[in-house]
Amino acid sequence: MKITFIAHSGVFIEFEKCCILIDYYRGEVPSIPEGKKLFVMASHGHGDHFNPAVMKKFGGDREYILSEDIKSRIGVKDRESLKITFVRAGEEYTFSDGNGGELILRTLFSTDEGVAFLIKCEGKTVYHAGDLNLWIWEDNEAQYDRWMRETYSAEIGKLKGEKIDLAFLPLDGRMGKRGFCGIEEFVKINRVEKICPIHLFTGFDFIDKFLNDSASIGCREKILRVDREDYKFEI
Repeated sequence: MKITFIAHSGVFIEFEKCCILIDYYRGEVPSIPEGKKLFVMASHGHGDHFNPAVMKKFGGDREYILSEDIKSRIGVKDRESLKITFVRAGEEYTFSDGNGGELILRTLFSTDEGVAFLIKCEGKTVYHAGDLNLWIWEDNEAQYDRWMRETYSAEIGKLKGEKIDLAFLPLDGRMGKRGFCGIEEFVKINRVEKICPIHLFTGFDFIDKFLNDSASIGCREKILRVDREDYKFEI
C-alpha cells in the first residue's frame, strides 16, 4: 500500500488494483493511476471530514461510500448520476474493485457523528476512525464520561481478533493529555501494526508530546511520526 496523509483526517491509499480517498476536505489529492477505480469515502458530514466539492472533483471509474447522515447534503442530480452507497453503523458491505477483486467494508458506531471504517482489500486491513474516539473533554459531566468510555470500548472491542495493518486514529491536541486516551485504549484492546495519527487540530507537535508521555509506552514503535501535510509512506 502507498499512503498519503493529505491533511487533518484526509488520507489517500493506493492498492495494486484500486485507490481509496477517506474524509477529504482540503489539500492536494494524488493522481489516480490509469485503470484504477477510486473509492471516495466519508465517515460523516462534519466540515473537517467532508467537502461537497469532492463529489465533482474526479472523473473516471469512481464510487462514493458515504455515511447516511451526509445523504441530505447530496443533490438529486448527483444521487442519480453517481454511484453512491450510504452506509450505517454495524453493517458489512462488499464492493467490486473494478479489476476482479473485492473491497469489504465494516462500519462501527461513532461516539460523535457517523461511522468508522474497517476496510479489507488485497489482503490488507485498514481502519479509519473518523470521529470514533474517546472524547474526554475537561468540562464533561461524569455521566457523559461513563457513557463515552463504555461506548468507545464496546465499539473498538468489535475489532478484537482482527490483524489491523494500519489504523488512522484521532490524536487531538485540543484535549490536552486526555487526547492520548483514545489511542492508548485502542492499542490495549486491538492488534495493530502501524498507527497514523489524524484529527490533528493543534498541529504535528502533539504527536511528539504523545510519544514522550508514558501513555505511548505500549505503542511508540507503531506510531508514524507525521510531521507535515502531504506526508507519504508505504506499508
